[in-house]
Amino acid sequence: MSAQSGEVLGLTPAQAATTCPRQGVPRTTHPRLRAAALALFVSVVACGESSSVPMLPYGASNSLRTGASFAFEALLPLDGDFGKVGPVAVDESQRVYVADVMRREIIVFDSLGKRQRVLGRRGEGPGEFQFLNAMTIRDDTLYVFDLGQRRITLFAVTDDSLPLARTVPVFAQGRHTVKDVFIGPEQRYYLWIRPPELTANTVTVGDGTVLIADGEGRLVADSVMSLKGPEWLITRVGDGYAVQEMPFGKRTFVEIGSDGRLYTFWSGEGQLRVYDPDGTHLTVIPLPDLTNRRLDAGDINILRESILEPGGALARRKVEWLDAAVEDGVIPSLFPSVAQLVMDERDRLWIEPVGLAHRVRSTSFGLALEASGGGMDLMMVDLSDGWYANGRLPSAGRLAAVRDGRVYTVRSDDLGVESVMVYRIAMEGH
Repeated sequence: MSAQSGEVLGLTPAQAATTCPRQGVPRTTHPRLRAAALALFVSVVACGESSSVPMLPYGASNSLRTGASFAFEALLPLDGDFGKVGPVAVDESQRVYVADVMRREIIVFDSLGKRQRVLGRRGEGPGEFQFLNAMTIRDDTLYVFDLGQRRITLFAVTDDSLPLARTVPVFAQGRHTVKDVFIGPEQRYYLWIRPPELTANTVTVGDGTVLIADGEGRLVADSVMSLKGPEWLITRVGDGYAVQEMPFGKRTFVEIGSDGRLYTFWSGEGQLRVYDPDGTHLTVIPLPDLTNRRLDAGDINILRESILEPGGALARRKVEWLDAAVEDGVIPSLFPSVAQLVMDERDRLWIEPVGLAHRVRSTSFGLALEASGGGMDLMMVDLSDGWYANGRLPSAGRLAAVRDGRVYTVRSDDLGVESVMVYRIAMEGH
């Protein structure tokens, strides 16, 4: 099965750990300690903070002020036929780049939502992709990280033809697999590596180490910070393992500002951590109005039904694994506090909190946590001025990108067909 699907069947522990993208490092945890571990994950802790930690400009308490609410106006859907929508990026001319992770291509739309062209295709040559794991626009360049080929592909977005600029290999020489790449200013690459270890039926998360590489992919700094990896559910199947992203699991979000500062957020707690470009920890900012709501039997039933919907022997096996995990107590008891977090061109954070309308459903590409029903809440945090505001999109979906007063979301219909919707921020309050 494709590594993009979030599931690896019939592999040895070492094989599964090196095949599955964005995989955490489950540690051995005694069953009686799981509840304590979960409580630790969702607790709000300072993790070694001291009173000497520099604060951001808006006050020694780092508390955010409440701003007025904002509203959205639906503009247009992107005129595309997507297999499976992955990362979304937007340039300064409001061209939109949508990664289709099923077809291994990037579809480019103009500011009016009309399809312009396609970048890349499935393959191993220049400008071709095995996977489309991450995509960022910075310094007039589109950066695309391909985990399968361990490289970053660069396209020049200032040229209307969007030419392929070059490719940069990213390897942590003599180290573990690079699982993700974050792009900083001036082609500074932050490589997130995690050791290839597996332990069956675990709920613990794997910490990863961040290295810094230059524009040629050469390592220039080692182990500048540690990040928690996403939670995964690993179940023994015969002589191998079934690996899938943990239902209701938490993850770490990483965004990099225009000044090179790194902002990390673990969705098991409510704090934003700030680092300078060299990985030195600066401060912690509590984010308001975020909670980890408790899941119940209804949530599990919704997930079971979505897994069974396609039918077949594999769906029944997946439900058996889910039921066994519930019985063994390795399913987290709390939702993550945040489903998505992105940064706009003004270094403001846009957050999709997990609310009562969020549900986990099974897709052909693994488990998806999405809002359902008639709308979706968003929070905007302005870190430069120290204020925040809340608003509500008229339709549910998944937050994908925000730029130049526009919000881009991914929606799925009842048949699983995905589309990208564009909204204008109609009113901002401060």
